[in-house]
Amino acid sequence: MVYVTNRLKNDQKYVTIVLPGIHVLSNASLDTPWPKAQRLGDNLKELLNTYNDGELPPKEIVEKLMTNTIKDDYSLLPGLYPREKEYHLSSIFVDVVSPLGRYGTRSTSALAVKSNEEVSFYEKSFDSENEEWNERTVTFHINRGEKSNNSKVYYKCNLHRTCSRLCQLQWRQHS
Repeated sequence: MVYVTNRLKNDQKYVTIVLPGIHVLSNASLDTPWPKAQRLGDNLKELLNTYNDGELPPKEIVEKLMTNTIKDDYSLLPGLYPREKEYHLSSIFVDVVSPLGRYGTRSTSALAVKSNEEVSFYEKSFDSENEEWNERTVTFHINRGEKSNNSKVYYKCNLHRTCSRLCQLQWRQHS
């Protein structure tokens, strides 16, 4: 797996190989040790332990993990913005009403890949015009491609039937 970013800092690369394990992505970089990101990672580990080797449905991941409204203690805030603003942004699920209007989480999603290469993507998004939450689930299989001369294996999914767009995933074999 790789992490791709357009927010470079110090000696960071655009594309970084990610080792197996649990990783959390927030509005910062991958695995930034923000308290809410650490809380999310801990909660995911706990949920995984609950299921052991069983299947964890993506919708349940979103419902149990991404709706957490617990805010951090003021002493744990990173100090990037005014204290009161950071406090309201410190929960995993953000919903703030301010003089400028409503601000917060507008979409959450989870992706699960089974050992049989079935992929399930679940998304819950807020429609601000109608003031309602919409849900969608997309399921597809990864079809293994052929190995080319340059040691790359190409994968092609059938998601394009759903979203009218062809997806190609490229994976470089490492020895």
